[in-house]
Amino acid sequence: MDRPRKSWFRALSSSLRRVGWRTHRRSEWTFETRCERLFDHVPEPNRPSEIVWVPSEPLGPNPYDSDRKSTVTNMPVLTEDMKRVVRAQRLGYVATVSFEGRPNVSPKGSLTVWDDDHLVFADIESPHTIRNLEANPNTEVNVVDPGVRKGYRFTGVGKVLRSGDQYWKVLEHYKEEGADIRRVRAIVLVQVTAASPVISPCYLTGLSEEEVRALWTEWHRKASAKTVVDLIPPNDF
Repeated sequence: MDRPRKSWFRALSSSLRRVGWRTHRRSEWTFETRCERLFDHVPEPNRPSEIVWVPSEPLGPNPYDSDRKSTVTNMPVLTEDMKRVVRAQRLGYVATVSFEGRPNVSPKGSLTVWDDDHLVFADIESPHTIRNLEANPNTEVNVVDPGVRKGYRFTGVGKVLRSGDQYWKVLEHYKEEGADIRRVRAIVLVQVTAASPVISPCYLTGLSEEEVRALWTEWHRKASAKTVVDLIPPNDF
């Protein structure tokens, strides 16, 4: 026996002796006898009366098999309320990161819903956003209703389109809405992978959406008659 195997055998023998398993050969010892000696060091009240070997049973289908994955993937990310907020506001703040690691946030007035899993916006004057997405497609889009201080945060991956069927379909969509598509340089299709609500802390005080909207409507109405020094927003943002 070579030296590595000898050292390994000694370590194994020492470990087994601690639990009462004799390592020297005894032909009269059966496998069950050796297993019983494992419990020689266990106090009598806790020592099992016998060792029963139960064959393992199948656990059923793997919940993470291909069928399960396809089911989860096919679930729409964007809910009807998310679509409503995006279409109603038509303004989103798109966050990107440059290849140097510098963050960039840019408002997009062309942001809209494309389907159950995608948002879309047009590149009109967005050189930094487009350059960042081409270097790092990870992005986040925030859409908030300023009247009720509620909205959604969309995390996903942006794809810059300058040609192809998808590109022309989006342009046709903007054209039907009355947009001047001659100014569009590119289309960004954002595949939304996660979405979560954005809610102002003012709702922690028990205010309703109607009350929050009324507070800010009143503030904006009075703001037009005040100077910059007098413009103090409500206490709860």
